[in-house]
Amino acid sequence: MPATITTSNVISQNPQKDGRFIVIEQFVDSIGVTYTQPPRLVPSTFNAATDLPITAANVLAQAVANEIATNLALVFNGAGTLTFNYCTSVQTLAALQAALATATIQQIANAATFLAGSTQLVAPNATAQAALRNAVSGVATAQTTLNTQVATVSGAGVVV
Repeated sequence: MPATITTSNVISQNPQKDGRFIVIEQFVDSIGVTYTQPPRLVPSTFNAATDLPITAANVLAQAVANEIATNLALVFNGAGTLTFNYCTSVQTLAALQAALATATIQQIANAATFLAGSTQLVAPNATAQAALRNAVSGVATAQTTLNTQVATVSGAGVVV
């Protein structure tokens, strides 16, 4: 189960001459990681009870995005152990499917290698899994064709 924010606090609330406050918020997640937000200027009407849940949701969303990005980097490099402390495998798989559209041929080849040897990313159903494998293998086939064409042209004395 992905981590959640378990503790939210305003650890500093310094009043300013104009009535506003400089606040520092701190959050702790269920894994034990502490996130201290940079100081920010808030209006005199600042209400921690309504602000902290919003900021906590943003902190957690950023942790999810960071973990997905790290997981995609591992997949596109063809090696590594994915983590699912903040995101789920389904979220990472969805991001991978979207990222394949703009991935380089080398990244897709690495992803194919990774997926062939990994049980960490499994689509939510057989149809989605087949679609992902077909997308990756289609690009891998295109890469093989391109390599063959480059070798043929290079063998004919044409500089590539």
